[in-house]
Amino acid sequence: MCYPRDVRCALPLALAGVLALGSCAVEMDVGDTNLACDAAHACPPDFVCLAAGFCVRPDWRCGMVNVLADDFEDGWPTWQWLASAAENGASLTEEGGHAVLAPAAGGTQPSWAWYESSEWYVWYGSRVFIEVPQSVNAIAGARAFLTLVFDGDDTISIAQEADQLYFKRHTAGVDATLGSVHYDPALHRWWQLRSADDRTHWETSPDALDWTARFDEPQLARPSLARVRFGVAADADVPDPGAAHFDNLNGGVALGHTCRAQDLDEDFEGSGTDGWRRSYEEGGASRGFFDGTAAVTLSDVEASTAAYLSSSAYSLVDNGLSIQVLEVPAATAGVSTWLQAVARSGDYIGIRLERDTLYFEQCLGGDVAVMGTVLHDPQEHRYWGLGHRNGEVHWSTSPDRQSWTTEVSAAEPFPLDTLTVAFGATATVPPTGSPVARFDDVR
Repeated sequence: MCYPRDVRCALPLALAGVLALGSCAVEMDVGDTNLACDAAHACPPDFVCLAAGFCVRPDWRCGMVNVLADDFEDGWPTWQWLASAAENGASLTEEGGHAVLAPAAGGTQPSWAWYESSEWYVWYGSRVFIEVPQSVNAIAGARAFLTLVFDGDDTISIAQEADQLYFKRHTAGVDATLGSVHYDPALHRWWQLRSADDRTHWETSPDALDWTARFDEPQLARPSLARVRFGVAADADVPDPGAAHFDNLNGGVALGHTCRAQDLDEDFEGSGTDGWRRSYEEGGASRGFFDGTAAVTLSDVEASTAAYLSSSAYSLVDNGLSIQVLEVPAATAGVSTWLQAVARSGDYIGIRLERDTLYFEQCLGGDVAVMGTVLHDPQEHRYWGLGHRNGEVHWSTSPDRQSWTTEVSAAEPFPLDTLTVAFGATATVPPTGSPVARFDDVR
């Protein structure tokens, strides 16, 4: 991986027209006719075919949960699931076009396995749904679930245990079961969590076309971002929990798209945490928001690093991002300040200041290449920029964010449509004092 630290441990709307399930940004109906589709029957132009076998329009909005989709045909959890986990003997695989998750049989400790999205997505006005062709065995102590995770580990979920399908919420440390139905694998083959009109909806369907409302309530707050998690769990000493098969998350086809990097507008006023939930610190470094800036303080007793990582992914295609660098550590070998745009694979393009030199870099497969350098001038290089146009990546600097100097350009090294914005500071050796880097105005 090329990351300074691995970011791994880092929503379509209701269908429109005849389904009438709430406010809609995707449409299924054309000329009052439901359009079926399969490998031999294509959708009309500007429509896509969901795995459930019908046509929908892509969502015009960006950053919604419907950016995330998977048909699990590639045989392994792809980069979008880097926060996934399997503990205490549970397993997580992809077989036969399904995500197959199994708790430990007869384990002496509780076990669990889940897929969890690497990134966060806009929840308000969105939805997530998944096909469950097979759930865990219908016995007490074994569970399969679809969950949305919000701040503070608040969650909403649909979970099957024994012969019941439960509709649940976990808020402020308190679990609440909001309703349940006798679980029917055919009638409840699809599970859905949906946000519409300031209400949260728990729904099921036999075919992902006709949805049955199971419970709904006013949203207790307007959670802005969520992670998607689905999987299994079992208590200790459950002899045969079985396995759950999941398929076609969000219909198996992404109807949404990531927002453009230029849409990111962060001045760090207030807490500033919402857009940077995957941030981290190691080795005694610290970070925090002070006086409308984002600061990193490095340790003076050991190697350390701290970084801000964007909660969501962004596209750098035909646009750009920039940051104001207000303060950097004194010029010292092994102490660097940096900005990166990082792909899920760990490849990145970035700007790094070490000692008195700005390095314009790209990392491919773990190999860092310096594309160019310039002697650092704190005033002339107050703003750092990464951009893309005409098939090329551009590394730029500016004194005022108005007049930009392109320091180096190169061919696009990897796809730029799903990138984490990351910035921070690193000391590979203990520095003198506790050096500080301060940043502002990411946009």
